[in-house]
Amino acid sequence: MSKNMIYDITNSQPPTGNTEYSSSILSTVPERNAVIIPGANQITITYKMNDIKPSIGYITISQKNTIEGGDDFLRTKISANNSKSITIIGSEVRVTLEDYVFDRGNTTYIFKIDDDFVEVNGQNLTGSSWEVSTAPGSGSNEPGDTRATILLTPAGTKNYLENRNIYIYEMSKEISKALAIEEDIKDTKTPDQPSSFALRHSLDKIIISKSTSAIPIGTRTSDLDPNYGAPENLHLWRKYRYILIGVIIGLFLLRIIWFVARNKFPKGRNFSTIIFYPLILVDFVLDMIVLGVHGRDLKWFYICSLVFLSVPILLKIIISWLILENESNNSRHWRKRAALIFMLLSWIDLEALNVLTSRCAAIGALDARFAEETQKRIDNSIVTIVFIEDVQYHN
Repeated sequence: MSKNMIYDITNSQPPTGNTEYSSSILSTVPERNAVIIPGANQITITYKMNDIKPSIGYITISQKNTIEGGDDFLRTKISANNSKSITIIGSEVRVTLEDYVFDRGNTTYIFKIDDDFVEVNGQNLTGSSWEVSTAPGSGSNEPGDTRATILLTPAGTKNYLENRNIYIYEMSKEISKALAIEEDIKDTKTPDQPSSFALRHSLDKIIISKSTSAIPIGTRTSDLDPNYGAPENLHLWRKYRYILIGVIIGLFLLRIIWFVARNKFPKGRNFSTIIFYPLILVDFVLDMIVLGVHGRDLKWFYICSLVFLSVPILLKIIISWLILENESNNSRHWRKRAALIFMLLSWIDLEALNVLTSRCAAIGALDARFAEETQKRIDNSIVTIVFIEDVQYHN
């Protein structure tokens, strides 16, 4: 008997309907017609024969459509060879599920096991189907709204750019179908309906578990990046309020320092030194953070960012070294320690060289002198490097 034939241990026709299992299955947990708690994450299938092995079939769980004649909503489809979700010991098959599968109450779910889901001695065992229901109340229908971010694969990005409006419309329909919700749902209408927070959680899970979830059901949802999921967009004020308060306090302190420096020596370039230059340093730090955290989200973005970051820094090192080496030998107004510090800072931005000659607050270390020709070279270099650094933002 070949492997693709179905083995019935009683040699009788397996029963149909939802009254009993097939002749190969002894029992299941949850059992047929059971009432389970929403969020259940494991099922167990016990076969009548021992030493069963995975075959090539699937176990499928669908949410029953309450509209007569409507298609049921696929919730998950797991291969027998999925070692992360399927464990087979003797005659028992244990299936581990994500918590989004049974995410709403008072709902009927349909289990279907393919005829070639498992085998014994090279012969496939007959599958079966049965139904269970969830208890009323989803347990996660808290009020409020939430937002999520999704990321497309490179191929999906190309598809999106071809026709954005149609792509978004089709993506919305397919996500609604994958989540088994109405397309125009606005809020939680009944205790059995999951909240927007629960749906966001489910969307995140079904994208991450893309290989077993319902998310690849359409041509658009198959473009979603499974490595990114659908993380929640946190409330910006709640997330960044302390940072913003710190920024406001910092700017206030800088303004006080600038006011004192201006009163002490009005002829110095106090504003550019105390206010403007620190903001340049902050901008550099933020660029490095973005590159480190999100640089690898897109390979081309990471490569371009590295190029447009490293090339200007190399140019700044060369320019600042040549300028300071030449000027320190020709001027009596240089302080070697200050020159070294600002040479290092000029690798971040050449504006540090202007700080060195700013005479801010009449500080002696910031009273260096550049030849007129050298100052022109510094200004021209700053403009050129700013142009190179900003090219990446206009591609």
